[in-house]
Amino acid sequence: FVLVTSPVSSLLRRLYVDQPKYLALQDVILDEHQAIVAAIRAMDSAEATNAILRHLGRVAQYIGQGKPKARRASGKVKQRG
Repeated sequence: FVLVTSPVSSLLRRLYVDQPKYLALQDVILDEHQAIVAAIRAMDSAEATNAILRHLGRVAQYIGQGKPKARRASGKVKQRG
């Protein structure tokens, strides 16, 4: 368990430390986690999957916003990093 959670916790700490947005997102994060737990307790695997995907999608979007973007000549956005 620790082998899996430790790297994830370390990554999240680096992403959220000193991030003003994090304070604004705390209620959203708590709601997302509570929805995941509620679905698991209800043994509703479909809802648990959906809740996890919603949460991870928002996290991925948050992480993506932190990366500088550069426009290619084609107008497409290229992620740096």
